[in-house]
Amino acid sequence: MTQVRMRLFMKNKLPKVPLIVALFIGLLLVFITNEYHNTSCNNASSNLLTTSSSAMSTIPKTTLINKDISQCQAVRKQEFLVSMTDIHSTNPYDNFSPESYDIKGPDLKGWGLRNAYDKILNEVRPRFMVEVGSWKGLSAVYFANAMREMHGPDACLQLICVDTWLGTTAAWESPDMEKPIKGNTLYLRNGYPSVYYQFLYNVIDQKVDDIIVPLPLPGVMGGIFLQKIGAKPDTVYIDGCHDKICVIQDLESWYPVIGVNGIIFGDDYNRSEVKEAVAHFCTPDRHCQLDQNLTDGITFVLRKIA
Repeated sequence: MTQVRMRLFMKNKLPKVPLIVALFIGLLLVFITNEYHNTSCNNASSNLLTTSSSAMSTIPKTTLINKDISQCQAVRKQEFLVSMTDIHSTNPYDNFSPESYDIKGPDLKGWGLRNAYDKILNEVRPRFMVEVGSWKGLSAVYFANAMREMHGPDACLQLICVDTWLGTTAAWESPDMEKPIKGNTLYLRNGYPSVYYQFLYNVIDQKVDDIIVPLPLPGVMGGIFLQKIGAKPDTVYIDGCHDKICVIQDLESWYPVIGVNGIIFGDDYNRSEVKEAVAHFCTPDRHCQLDQNLTDGITFVLRKIA
């Protein structure tokens, strides 16, 4: 009974609203509802984008920071007349993907290092060094760490590693170069060596990518390249091809690069072809002197005299 009376009251007492006004009010309510919904969605989207951008900005683009570009570029350019950017337009260590080259992990297997190297480095105390013949990087990593220990972690140092990473005649003479003795593998991929990428991995893994700069050239061409730039390394280490003609060519190419009192030293002096090449090259007319104090049965040391 009460509900019936209420309906009668509403019918008789409330003012009648024209149809057009009702339609207008209805459309207005729809418009207000839509605007509120759009504003809420836009604010939510804006907040989501802001959050995503903030999160993305905290993700580093690369975990590798090469001091040559970020810290030592000007110093190296001034002192050594050459730095990473004179050789590479982009940092070769950036965005390096070991999986792309089937690199399983570090591999620094080689033929060992000699106590004579410590004696030589302590004598010269190099800040800028060149290595001709690097292979997987065993000696390069050793030299870089020795330089850092001598001069401190904040010093701007440089070791340019010159190699084709295509192997020596001895490697190619192996009956199965993928399973040779002493680990002299070239990591062939479709018949072409890929050991360069193992070298990059080892350098990054050993945290010396701020010192080591790879220069993928034959030894002779590397010497010509640095001569043209005018670079003057303190020390050059030659351990590339061990055939007599190769050793002579490397010495002829790199001796003009070092300055007076600079040294070139090399390994395998116990091999007849290496010893013959050194004797052929190092003569007084070249202002070359075999350092008897630093040279031993396996390592030769040549010093440029005035």
